[in-house]
Amino acid sequence: MPTSPDVQNYHIGKGIVSFKETGGSTFTDLGNSPSFIYSPSVEKKEHFSSREGVKTKDFVAITQVGATIKFTLDEITGDNLAFFALSDTTSGTGSVTLSGLTKTEFTGDIKVVGTNDIGQQVDFTATVSFVPSGDFRFITDQDDFSTIEIEAEVQKDGTGAFGVWTIRDPALAVPTLTTVTPSTGVAAGGTSVTLAGTNFTGATGATFGGTAATSFVVVNSTQITCTTPAHAVGAVAVVVLHPNGNATKATGFTFT
Repeated sequence: MPTSPDVQNYHIGKGIVSFKETGGSTFTDLGNSPSFIYSPSVEKKEHFSSREGVKTKDFVAITQVGATIKFTLDEITGDNLAFFALSDTTSGTGSVTLSGLTKTEFTGDIKVVGTNDIGQQVDFTATVSFVPSGDFRFITDQDDFSTIEIEAEVQKDGTGAFGVWTIRDPALAVPTLTTVTPSTGVAAGGTSVTLAGTNFTGATGATFGGTAATSFVVVNSTQITCTTPAHAVGAVAVVVLHPNGNATKATGFTFT
């Protein structure tokens, strides 16, 4: 990683925010998040000696430490609004019903994966408890987009940490491949496919069952578009080729 001073360390933050509720098994992508802020806090009790004419601070006790996160979501879904409203959700046909403030203990694991192209990529994970905060505008002025402002308290983990950061150099990052959309196509090839994941910048190609895609474009660090080659019928591995290491999704695509 570049050592300071180096302009490669200037940072314009971008990332993907996901959440796994306590007791859940998988993280859910929360959609576009234009802002994610971490705020630590340390409370102190200071003691001053009165043994001289001017009081002198002679002791400082740390009485409380903690941290909060505040983030914004601008995809208005039932699940996202449930964080804000501390709600249980009930799914119906074409609808989701929220029961506000029925889930006073709403906890789970939050994860941020840095996807920025400028500067080092910063990941963050923590266990959090959502707290009531801010407002939600059902009607917005001047045709502004609605947003959900969410606040949560960061919980201390077993090592005493209030969240864990990982700083990665994008130039050395190994890509990951999470989804292939669509995941099926004809054996003759020619299906337009979108690959989603991380650290795609610098990728040189993609293969389906060992056969190179007939077209390949790196849209950004998290998305690739390509076209499937002709291949025998069956499920195959999809591989993104990258100088830092390949990303593979086993049985990621099925030729029919």
